Amino acid sequence: MNGMFGTIIVLAALIGLIIGIVIVKSISTDGRFAQYDEMQQRARGVAYKYGFYTMTGCLALVIVLDLFDIRLPMEQNLIYMLIFLCGLTVQACTSIWKDAYVGLNTKMSRFLPAMVIIALFNLFVGISAIARGGMISEGLLQTPFINLSLAVIFVILAIVGGLKMLVNKREEED
Repeated sequence: MNGMFGTIIVLAALIGLIIGIVIVKSISTDGRFAQYDEMQQRARGVAYKYGFYTMTGCLALVIVLDLFDIRLPMEQNLIYMLIFLCGLTVQACTSIWKDAYVGLNTKMSRFLPAMVIIALFNLFVGISAIARGGMISEGLLQTPFINLSLAVIFVILAIVGGLKMLVNKREEED
């Protein structure tokens, strides 16, 4: 069963990658991947730094908890994936707020619906796992919890993107 589960995970990741490439291409104004100016590249560097510090802090917290034999009620691989997702969320939100997430050839108005669609897809997968009873096993959260986490993250990204669009619009009006 573990081999079959691993195969399903790899196939799901490949399908997600293909869908991701299609979405990235579709939000572009010229069909190419995002292109950034120097200011955006610097802002992205700062955002990556914040994301790295977030991941480092979360990992340090997990290490301290482990030193005191405090176990989080989830699979070990899930802990590390959530740490990665925390860092990625901080990086993405910082980049969005500094106008460095979407490139010069990308429209934020196309980006937001894509985030909502991805959130809804992951929410559906997460709810399906709950319905099957696959979210918790032996008192531990299981890997499908990642889908619910991704749903929340993509909603956060859509909200931050929408707020940034409003702020930019107000600044243009002034």
